Amino acid sequence: RAGARRPASTLLDVLGRRARRTPHKPLLLFGTEVCTYEQVERRSCQAARALRDAAGLRTGGCLALFMDNRPAYVWVWLGCARLGCAVACLNSNIRAASLLRCFQSSAATVLLAAPGEESTGHGRWGAERGLGGLLGCP
Repeated sequence: RAGARRPASTLLDVLGRRARRTPHKPLLLFGTEVCTYEQVERRSCQAARALRDAAGLRTGGCLALFMDNRPAYVWVWLGCARLGCAVACLNSNIRAASLLRCFQSSAATVLLAAPGEESTGHGRWGAERGLGGLLGCP
């Protein structure tokens, strides 16, 4: 009917529809790496499972994400959305006391850091929790 409003869609709804309609169409370009709708959909589902099973995240939880710009940032963020978890994005350029204050004020129960960020020595890091494959590291 004319003027009828469609039900609200979330970003995950839109991603799922696009992944079904145009799975091989590029969605994410990062340097020379190209990720399609299907790949981002699959990786975000894998991220959700890993964050739930290895890190114990549940609906209503919060993940502190300490990561520079990379494709994994997108699927971790989407994975958290799938779980109904908030993401506290920590600035990857801060260190030491400032980083610790940001983490403590986030109310996050899990801190996930990209490879190379572990050297700050704070929190529970992704590689220690069996999440290395999620970030593209061993």
